[in-house]
Amino acid sequence: MRLDLKLPVFLVLISFVVLVLFTSHSQAGTWYYVTTIQPKLYVSASINVNKGLALIVYSSSPITVMVMTPSQFSAFQAGYGSQAVYSAVGTSINTFLNLSSGQYYLVLYNNVSQSPTQVSYFAITRPAPTGIADYGLAYSSGGLTPYTVTFNEVVGRVNFLGPTGGYDVGSSNTAYTIQLNAVVLVSTQRGYQELWAQDVALVNGNEVAFADNIWNFTAPGASVQASSVSGKGSVITYNGRGLYAYSTQPMQLPSAFSLMMSVKQTSSNQVTISFGYALSNQPIQWYDNVTVTFGSPVNGAYFLVSGNRMTGDYHAFDAELVLGGGGSASNYYFTSADVDLSMYYLSGGNVVYPKTLFMFGLDTAEGAENLYTASGGNVRVGYSYTTYVSSQNVVAPLKITYFSYSNYVDSFLSKLQINVSVTGGVQPYSLTLNVNGPNYKRSFALSYSNGPYGYGTIDVNLGNNLQPGTYFAQFKVTDSQGSSVTENFTFTVVPPPSVFLTSNSSVYVSGSPVELTANVTGGAPPISLIWLVNGTYVGSGQTLIRTFSTPGVYNVTVIAMDSWGVKAIKSVLINVLPPLSVSIVSPYTTVDVNVSFTLHAKVITGSPPFNFTWIINGKVVGQGQNLTISFPQPGTYNVTVIVNSHGLRAVDYVLISVDPPLEVNAPLNVTAEQGVPFRLV
Repeated sequence: MRLDLKLPVFLVLISFVVLVLFTSHSQAGTWYYVTTIQPKLYVSASINVNKGLALIVYSSSPITVMVMTPSQFSAFQAGYGSQAVYSAVGTSINTFLNLSSGQYYLVLYNNVSQSPTQVSYFAITRPAPTGIADYGLAYSSGGLTPYTVTFNEVVGRVNFLGPTGGYDVGSSNTAYTIQLNAVVLVSTQRGYQELWAQDVALVNGNEVAFADNIWNFTAPGASVQASSVSGKGSVITYNGRGLYAYSTQPMQLPSAFSLMMSVKQTSSNQVTISFGYALSNQPIQWYDNVTVTFGSPVNGAYFLVSGNRMTGDYHAFDAELVLGGGGSASNYYFTSADVDLSMYYLSGGNVVYPKTLFMFGLDTAEGAENLYTASGGNVRVGYSYTTYVSSQNVVAPLKITYFSYSNYVDSFLSKLQINVSVTGGVQPYSLTLNVNGPNYKRSFALSYSNGPYGYGTIDVNLGNNLQPGTYFAQFKVTDSQGSSVTENFTFTVVPPPSVFLTSNSSVYVSGSPVELTANVTGGAPPISLIWLVNGTYVGSGQTLIRTFSTPGVYNVTVIAMDSWGVKAIKSVLINVLPPLSVSIVSPYTTVDVNVSFTLHAKVITGSPPFNFTWIINGKVVGQGQNLTISFPQPGTYNVTVIVNSHGLRAVDYVLISVDPPLEVNAPLNVTAEQGVPFRLV
């Protein structure tokens, strides 16, 4: 809550640390980041949207910018596609998305160029500080270009044209603020120091008080030290962070006033930041001169605005003159507003105007509801969005600065997508598309709803019964003065995808690799393929090579999805068998001739039924699991069994040694009487 002290009042205006890729939602609804994205990589940010999202992106080379729901982002992270509620490709985007309230993900994907690209993005959702702001981005020739400007003084002018007021959201406070905010960059021999300076008008009914704050933006959580600053105010602590604060006594609110801040080096290691105001046409009142002492010699000090640089604690180097809540990150709902705002800089005595002004502030946490800034800087109630409040180069020839389209259209969806940026001319634009193809000729009047200067996506429903083939199209933009530009292109209509499977085998055995190949016809390239086994994801690509460790029946599914998200699904049941093995069980390995015995084929592993074939020395001698044999001749016999089952084959053999009959060969002495017969047994 705001710190309410006895006069003089120390008004605390809470600085807001903007998003560092995955930081949580801001109270003021502002996300800002500068980074370099390597090819094929992306950065993302979780954003809680309320009453739409203003999106401003600059990149040094074309990138894909997407806004996704949580489920779409989860699918994107898992590699299942890039469906999004908003998608655009380019280097310069400034648009307002009428999104319903909720959580979204901003994704910046460097998938267009083959080199690193520098990106600055600004994402703002209400409540947000509203007025005029210089982001260090200049609009020129239909696009945005970052620039840097330094100056030693900044002036913001406020002119009330009608009643302005409302109420604080969530409290009984009726005060709101008009803030002039900018970052002071101090160069010392030990490096840069960054100080955020705020010159603030606290408006409460018919009264106004002027207050200043100085924050340390050099590093996350950095504080202003009491020993290093001197002025009319003092260093206080807010949420564990030290800042300098001072406020004047309230005075009558004039119909117009100016806020101003200046910075100059006053000694070898000191810089003075001065805060002032001027009521109507009266002289400037420099109400607080704050001297900051540094631990090393100062090389220079100035205000800095830059569109491709962040402070050490990830704030923007912007300059802003904005309306918001009464302090301490509060939000103010405006029921009435009619205020003209303007801002300029002084550099070496010369007036410098911001090149381009936007309607939302970036660094302060006090937000505004039901407020927008019309072209020229007039702040009014409502939820409109002004792409550029003012620019030195708003008028430009009508031009299609970026154009891309779907090379392939799936006949199942019959949707053609066009990404386009139109700039210049005199709005409103009218867009038409003429298409000719096989037995097809139609014209379409298109709606360009993503803003006049940002990259927009247009989905065209081409209708039913599209025949495959080549189609010729002309995209035409005509402004309100009759000037027109065209883009001619062709695209191909393809049937929806279908998929069938082939295998390297008709028999599948546990422990042996199974290779399945998905063959896809039709579909809009590129086609993505994922594989599931019993409903669990196991891989991607055209071929699945998988080894099943245990026997059983497995459901293998392949899902083919074309670039439009149209799917074809094919499932097969694979019966994985245990490996087949057999062993011969024999009572003998050595036997005599004509001795009968039985061999048994023992199946060790396998799945019935089994078919057995017995072979002796290359000759088939029997069938069945048992073989009864005898050998009439001595010798060595190779007895082999072959078992077949479900297309599998296993073999075992045994060598049987057959011995000849037993013979006795010994000397025999016989004595017999003459004439007496005898017999040998």
